[in-house]
Amino acid sequence: MVTVECIIPQEHHRTVLGTRGSKVQNIQRQFNVTIKFPDREKPEDADKVTMNGDAHADGLEAELNQKNIIIIKGRQENCDAASKALLDIVPVTEEVEVPYDLHRFIIGQKGRDVRNMMEMFDVNIIIPPQNEHSDIITIKGPPDNVVKTKEALKERIEQLELEKQDRLLRSFQLTVEVDPQYHPKIIGRSGNVISKIRKDHNVQINFPEREGANERVITITGYEKDAEAAKEAILKLVQEQEDMHKEEVSIDSRVHSRIIGTRGRNVVKIMDQYKVDIRFPRSSDPDPDIVVIQGAEDDVLDAKDHLLNLEEEYLQDLREKDLMRQYTMPPSRNGTHDSEGNRNDKGFVVKGAPWDKKGAAPDTTNTQEFPSFGSGGDMPPKPVAWGPSRR
Repeated sequence: MVTVECIIPQEHHRTVLGTRGSKVQNIQRQFNVTIKFPDREKPEDADKVTMNGDAHADGLEAELNQKNIIIIKGRQENCDAASKALLDIVPVTEEVEVPYDLHRFIIGQKGRDVRNMMEMFDVNIIIPPQNEHSDIITIKGPPDNVVKTKEALKERIEQLELEKQDRLLRSFQLTVEVDPQYHPKIIGRSGNVISKIRKDHNVQINFPEREGANERVITITGYEKDAEAAKEAILKLVQEQEDMHKEEVSIDSRVHSRIIGTRGRNVVKIMDQYKVDIRFPRSSDPDPDIVVIQGAEDDVLDAKDHLLNLEEEYLQDLREKDLMRQYTMPPSRNGTHDSEGNRNDKGFVVKGAPWDKKGAAPDTTNTQEFPSFGSGGDMPPKPVAWGPSRR
């Protein structure tokens, strides 16, 4: 049995010991040795000041060195192996150069990626604050673990560089100008047409705002070859629309809403029935009555006749409602009727009555001017009996 001293700076003793001494206990079991660490320095001892003449410099240095010595007891070969194992887990510090713009990808969402790497390799990774814009990342831990961490960081950097190049290639943009009247056809019902183009070519397609400055420009984003293919698909749809027979028909704008129906249900049924596309005018169009029908020529003509019949039917309903409204509405105050125009605001007035004569009192005995209505003739009227009648 021998005793071997292993010198490790005291600042690293806690790391060498591991959580609750787990690392040292494993080394003791593995090599069948006993390992004893020096006592930790107490806070009150560290605060003591050595007075002049109490100790020499050589004595202080010897005391400090004593605190760095770890005692190993066992067979010689086992002690040597255990000493090497202890030295192998002494943490070292190394710096790795990583481009600043990749730091956020190494850190990951809420620091998840860098925490996983530290737990995997049992090291401490220090990333500089964002405001420093530094390219240096510091790794602290056992030498072997630091080497493995550096290799993992190198692989991660290469992967991020490839992803960065891929993002640049995937962000290629091109534009295509298409008349806004064809935009709904490119989008399709419930967006099914444009969704298929996006999925088939793995691109993003953005349409301009209506009546905006660039209302004709459609933007396509993706790999260059995919964006070109998506552009060709859009232009093919536009060409198909332009090759179709198109006819404009004037339909009273008052009946447009009835033809369209709630959420477009009526006009969708008509388009499905006749296999045509029906486009109603916008508010900015010069003629609000013009409806455009597009499709095969025979289908367009049949749809046109159907729309004109609907127009006549709806206009007839409007005329009947207007006529009925004239009869049911009360007369207006501005005098739309002749009788109202001649109406006297003073009420009912009796003209030429006896009491209107001027210059003389009315002759109440004159039976022509004051006829008797009660008894008739010259007979005096019967007295009125008040109270209940008796039979």
